[in-house]
Amino acid sequence: MVMLFLRLRNHQNTAAEILWEYGCSRWRACVPSHFLPRFLGVWLTINGFAYVVLSFTGILLPQYQGKVF
Repeated sequence: MVMLFLRLRNHQNTAAEILWEYGCSRWRACVPSHFLPRFLGVWLTINGFAYVVLSFTGILLPQYQGKVF
């Protein structure tokens, strides 16, 4: 039972990373309306792509997720 929950924890983190990317994309939408400065939009874009790469690594190649992180 403990091993089941330890394995599910890894999948839960991967699902959370996908949702974090969605949050970054929502904040990126505020940049063209001049609510946020442009450099924050660039950082949010980079961060969003990084979360996508990290989540796909966790799904497709979980043994390399620690190195990518």
